[in-house]
Amino acid sequence: MLQVSSPTALHQGVWGLLALVVVQSSVWASALAMSSYTGNPIDTVFLLFLFSALIFGGFATLAFYLPLCLAFTVPLMLGITVWVLNLAGMESLWLLATVAVVFGIMIQSALHCNRMTRKALLAGQEHEALIRRLTEEKERAQVTLRSIGDGVLTTDTRGLVTYINPVAERLTGWRNEEACGRALEDVLQLVDEGTGERVRDPVGACLKRDGLVALEDEVVLVDRTGERESSVQVSTSPIHNYDRQIIGAVIVAHDVTELRGMARVVSYQAVHDPLTGLVNRREFEARLWAALETARAKRTQHAMAYLDLDQFKLVNDTCGHVAGDELLKQLTGKFLRRVRDTDTLARLGGDEFGLLLYGCNLAQAREVADSLCAVVRDFRFVWDDKVFNIGVSIGLVPVDGSSTPTDLLAAADAACFLAKDQGRNRVHSVLPQDRELAFRHGEMQWTTRIQRALDDALFRLRVQRIQPLDPSEPMMAELLLSMVDDKGELVPPGAFLPAAERYNMMPSIDRHVVKLVFQRVAQYENDPQLKDIACFTINLSGQSLSDEGFLDYVSRQLQEQEVDPKRICFEITETAVIANLASAQRFIQELRQRGCKFALDDFGSGLSSFGYLRTLMVDFLKIDGLFVKHMSKDPIDYSMVESINQVGHVMGIRTIAEFVEDATTLEALRELDIDYGQGYQIHRPEVLL
Repeated sequence: MLQVSSPTALHQGVWGLLALVVVQSSVWASALAMSSYTGNPIDTVFLLFLFSALIFGGFATLAFYLPLCLAFTVPLMLGITVWVLNLAGMESLWLLATVAVVFGIMIQSALHCNRMTRKALLAGQEHEALIRRLTEEKERAQVTLRSIGDGVLTTDTRGLVTYINPVAERLTGWRNEEACGRALEDVLQLVDEGTGERVRDPVGACLKRDGLVALEDEVVLVDRTGERESSVQVSTSPIHNYDRQIIGAVIVAHDVTELRGMARVVSYQAVHDPLTGLVNRREFEARLWAALETARAKRTQHAMAYLDLDQFKLVNDTCGHVAGDELLKQLTGKFLRRVRDTDTLARLGGDEFGLLLYGCNLAQAREVADSLCAVVRDFRFVWDDKVFNIGVSIGLVPVDGSSTPTDLLAAADAACFLAKDQGRNRVHSVLPQDRELAFRHGEMQWTTRIQRALDDALFRLRVQRIQPLDPSEPMMAELLLSMVDDKGELVPPGAFLPAAERYNMMPSIDRHVVKLVFQRVAQYENDPQLKDIACFTINLSGQSLSDEGFLDYVSRQLQEQEVDPKRICFEITETAVIANLASAQRFIQELRQRGCKFALDDFGSGLSSFGYLRTLMVDFLKIDGLFVKHMSKDPIDYSMVESINQVGHVMGIRTIAEFVEDATTLEALRELDIDYGQGYQIHRPEVLL
């Protein structure tokens, strides 16, 4: 573009032009004067010719800058005018008019020529600026393509490569100079990751559709040597010219090798156990569904085994979880060597495994399960100079089309429990006539109902008074647990507690009961059913005694509910104490210091009752009801009750007789100086309102 001069430069230019006009006018006037002096017509003609040539030459050469052109031609025209006046005088006005018209035409021509020249100059400058801008844009595009993180290739309408950027050079192994002019399929070798087949030409589809085409399948780009593969996402777009006609295509290959690798790792971790590398429970159930479908559709026989390690907890407790993890990894390797590659071995959780045997009937699966038992039986696990013998109990079920994965797992789990009950390190196969399995399966169904009762507060308390046989003793009562079923009826504890014991749900139940009792006892003075009772007894399971957090929970509830500890007595069975002696001693000691009392329940049922009694600090002995029930008719039972009572009194422990069902038994207990009696003869349990 033409630039505008500064005021100073413009001012200097004007004075320069004036000086030039003066100088030229003097020159032209001198020439005219010389011509007039000689009076030679030839000189006059020559001078006119010279002036005309100079004027038109000025137009041709100086018209691009109008001031300069006028400075050159105006003095000439003025000179001609003076010369005409000098020769012809004022009589030749028509001649002066002609000179004036010619002068005007020349000025107009000069102006027009100036405009045309300026336009030509501006057009040239704009063309140059456009070329410069296009060059810059091309350079910018080239730099962008060189620095972009994706592989970019361009082709013409015939599918011949016209350009590839450095990333595409790295991915394909072709340099830009080598690739240009080659067919795209030679440079960009795309293979379907799943099938290994070559991918169709993306450019042809793009040009045909005249729009973006993206390859949806997972694609691998193979370089020219065939040695390196890159996972890529490929998209192709058409290239249009100014008239919107397709002149080629651009292919973008986004390298997703790392992303797909991470996705595979995440996908693998989602369905595999991180410790053993086996499939997890979720994936096992999915494959079990697939096996059930083939069993229905093709009537194929499959089998499933549920494996539970025996004595695994001993390794964890003795040597720590690191040792337990190592044991699981070693056993996993041994299991895998005994099963086919087509079968599925899974870790279902903890020390439990699942095995899906495809195309096996129950007899064939039994052989595999027996071989796994033999492997574990012969296995010796060594850790820190300690040697452990591990066993495995296996439940085996046929996979038929009429079941669901949940049903099969439940049945196999119940069969595994039966294998444990029958002596461990053995296989129990599920048979249609298996009544024991049906019973265990029923227990497993109770677990769901128990959990629902815990979640929905469906447990209820019943109270049964424990009457003092000595009027000077205060009244006591045992708070018993019941559960509300779907029909709103009460379910006795004997129906659901065995299942809760088997499936380790007692700590949750005992926590719930402790909280319920403490809330009720805290308000006993305003409760007509409880106001005359001095002490309330609560049954605890052995599982709760071995629960490390249960003692803290009871202590916290005593404080939060503001219960007088002297009104609380915990009943613990003799068998539970024997199984958890150290935990029971600590539990009793801690809570007795707070003021709570303890009763040893079902005393007499253990083999070493009196021996363990020396080590325990209890306040009451509850004599086993099996002795009390028939003591009035059986002299041996009578003697047992009498002996327990005497030993208890010698040790300063008061006695409570359970199962007092008739007046005769009650009278016999009075004769023996038993401290308390409990049973239907005294009080039938009633629901707390």
